[in-house]
Amino acid sequence: MALVAGLPVIQGRKLFYKGRELDEMDVQAVINTHPELVIVDELARTNIPGSSS
Repeated sequence: MALVAGLPVIQGRKLFYKGRELDEMDVQAVINTHPELVIVDELARTNIPGSSS
């Protein structure tokens, strides 16, 4: 946490999928900030269908 202190953080968004509420990365919010670099935690997993739009 000390290494990323002071960096902007984009909160995830909540999506409902198969009756469950899940937190997903808000890809569009990341793109909208026009970052030079993005640090992503928990990248090695499958996102639910439609979560990147």
